[in-house]
Amino acid sequence: MTLYSRALTQYTYQAVDIGPGTLSQDFEADTGSVVSVTWKHARNTDPACVKDMGDQSYSAQVIPPPTSDPVGDSYTPNGPRFASISKNLQFIAGEDHFTLEFAGHAPGGCGPLITDVVAKVIGHVHR
Repeated sequence: MTLYSRALTQYTYQAVDIGPGTLSQDFEADTGSVVSVTWKHARNTDPACVKDMGDQSYSAQVIPPPTSDPVGDSYTPNGPRFASISKNLQFIAGEDHFTLEFAGHAPGGCGPLITDVVAKVIGHVHR
C-alpha cells in the first residue's frame, strides 16, 4: 500500500493506493443501527503507474461478527484522470462492532486510490 499526499487527490485529503493488499478498519455502532459507509475512489494516475494502467479493481465489504454474512461488492474506477466517485454500503448492525475491509485486485503496486471513508449511523431498526 502507498499513502499519497493531499496534492495528488486534489481535495486536500490523503488517499491510499491499496495495490494488491488489504486494508481494514474496525468501527462501533449500536446493535440495530442502520449504518452507511461511504468513500471515494479513483484510478491511480501517479506517473509511475501510468505505464501500468492495468486492473485497478477492488472489493469493499463490511464484515460483521460471525453471526452475519458480509455485505459488499467489487468496484473498478474508470478513466485515466483522477475523478472521485462516491460509493456506498448500507447495512443493519447486528452487533455493536463491524470491520470495513478494502481488498485490492491489482497484481502490482498500482491499485486504485481510496479516500474520504466515512461510517455513520443514519437510523435505527425498531424491534
